[in-house]
Amino acid sequence: MTALADKGYCGLDSQVVAVPWKGRHKPEPKKAYNRLHARVRAPG
Repeated sequence: MTALADKGYCGLDSQVVAVPWKGRHKPEPKKAYNRLHARVRAPG
């Protein structure tokens, strides 16, 4: 089972927790992933 989390959980196992990409000046595919991640992730 995979869980969606915010950037505070970036150190956990990537097979269990999906977090958005960090940093500025990301390529468009990473920006699109972050937008999708933000829409799907339930508020905590």
